[in-house]
Amino acid sequence: MTKRALIHVDDTENIVEFAQFLTSTGWTIVSANKTEELLRKNHVTVTRTMALSTDVAYAQDITRIINDVVATRIPDGEYQASFQQEEQTNNIFIVCINITPFYDIDVSSFDIKTCDYRISSILRYAFYNYENVLVLTDPKDYKEAILQLRTDNISPDFRLYLAQKALNLVAAYDSGISHSLAKQTPLASNFPLYATYPLKLQAHLKQGSNKHQLAGFYTLPGSANLPVFENCSASDLDYLCLCDVTMCWEILNTLYGLLKIQYTVKSTNADNYDFTTQFTPLSGKVFTFAVKFNNLLSASLGGNILESFAKTYTYDLPHIRDAVLGSTAVIDGRAAEAIINGSFIAVIAPDFTKEAKKIFTQRPGIKLIYSSNESKNRFEARFVYGGFLIQQPDKTIFDHWYIKTRTRPSQIKSDQLAFGMLLALKTRSYSVILIKDNSIAGIAQGCVSVEKALGEVLYSAREHAVSCGRSTDFNPSDNPVADVLICDEKIHFGVEIKALIDLGVSAIIETGGTLEDNEFINYCEEKNVSLIFTGITHISL
Repeated sequence: MTKRALIHVDDTENIVEFAQFLTSTGWTIVSANKTEELLRKNHVTVTRTMALSTDVAYAQDITRIINDVVATRIPDGEYQASFQQEEQTNNIFIVCINITPFYDIDVSSFDIKTCDYRISSILRYAFYNYENVLVLTDPKDYKEAILQLRTDNISPDFRLYLAQKALNLVAAYDSGISHSLAKQTPLASNFPLYATYPLKLQAHLKQGSNKHQLAGFYTLPGSANLPVFENCSASDLDYLCLCDVTMCWEILNTLYGLLKIQYTVKSTNADNYDFTTQFTPLSGKVFTFAVKFNNLLSASLGGNILESFAKTYTYDLPHIRDAVLGSTAVIDGRAAEAIINGSFIAVIAPDFTKEAKKIFTQRPGIKLIYSSNESKNRFEARFVYGGFLIQQPDKTIFDHWYIKTRTRPSQIKSDQLAFGMLLALKTRSYSVILIKDNSIAGIAQGCVSVEKALGEVLYSAREHAVSCGRSTDFNPSDNPVADVLICDEKIHFGVEIKALIDLGVSAIIETGGTLEDNEFINYCEEKNVSLIFTGITHISL
């Protein structure tokens, strides 16, 4: 009797070798389209079936294939006994299919009746009859399949293992179609009834947060934000390092998307006069920052990579090990010489010169990652006990400025306020950031209250000034602790904010909306400080 194996694959890894084994042991290969072309090119005999054709005229033929798959039976042991029964001539004992799930594509010209969707139906029915049909969807399983076919004894555990992988692939494929169709109708909800996302395993990570934990890295099909590694791969990173790399990626993409070009915000002054505040584009600046355990350690803007890195590195980094450094500039040899003096575990940048790569080999542990791809994430999520939380990402720096004091911030300070709020988008709440000369001069994040954050940022600013060789005696006129202060929530007027203003902070941006607002405004008027309310928060975990 003829032993038939149906083969239709997008991922062609090892498929020629597998097909050659089958034909050499008496199997008939049934295929079509690109898979058929590939096998014939490698001298594998193939029987064409129009049921697998992309021509919708043959769509009905898929029913015959499905019926054969469902009818397959192995009554007496494995294959040899069944092949002696002539009535089994239409059975398909092996279904080798893999298709590539997609996500969020433009399906205006996509016909759900086309070949791949019909072929996913074959997989579903093959799963239904997995006790009689060997269902292969992953090239990594071909080797074990060959070993068990040679002995003519497919174990039940192996069949079940392959069957669940087949259904997993079908679920991912169907999920991708569902999300793509949702983009085409205004009736679709941003939050579907079932949160099904076709996430694919890209790599097993080096370890989880701790050595005794396992971890994996998954991505959506066609993701534009996949990391591109120079001297490593995702499997060389641990869970915490990849989290920090992701945070750096998000910060870089927020900058590219918002502040690299001309950015404006509607504004209203203290006399209720409406106008537009414009910010200086950052296209001529180099942005450098560092992250550790999803905490923003430091950040700065400079005229070149060395200046920006020097301003970044002075804040809170010399005593911190294994941070991730991000930059908007190409890392050249001089920058690499400076960077390897720090204790960084990874560097993310648009590119690295040959000289820089050579220098980084002096520190084999440092990972180099390219940031050229732009993130397209439409949501952010986290697992919680018994569930899954999803929300839209926070990408609005502010949508209105309410300048509550007669003193408006200068252009330089307005730019620093925008820069600081960009950073506040990615810090854990509650957070307060001090900026001086386009560099973080103090930062507090993940605090239990804004007052606590103000107290911590005051302390960290004093420590930063001392580390930079400045006097501890701050003179608000010629040696202020910082130029501007940014808060991701409303500030209750109290001793902490008074101390910071008295030490030279001359522009503040926060949400506003407390009972002490008028008192706060009057104090800022008295001290000639610009106070801006935004009306929106940037709370994040």
